[in-house]
Amino acid sequence: MLVRRAVVVVCCLLALVVGLRGAAVGISTLVAGSATATDGAAAETVHVARPGDTLWEVAGRYAPQVDPRVAIDDLIALNGGAALQVGQRVLLPADWF
Repeated sequence: MLVRRAVVVVCCLLALVVGLRGAAVGISTLVAGSATATDGAAAETVHVARPGDTLWEVAGRYAPQVDPRVAIDDLIALNGGAALQVGQRVLLPADWF
């Protein structure tokens, strides 16, 4: 009886995690469009981080013409660090566009 309850609890927790992850992906996809923020005369594009995003992927997606190491340094300088959180607004340099 105890084993059966444990299996049910684990299955429910897995279903909850999968459901929450799906909801997070759906919400971040809705917000992740091409939102822009203006900073004086220069506009910066914003990328909303999704699950699994890395600075390397963001740099490659938005600045394939830039050396990835330089692009990542630009992202770190502009956003104050290298860590990405799901839903985080990642500012992209205006000179990439």
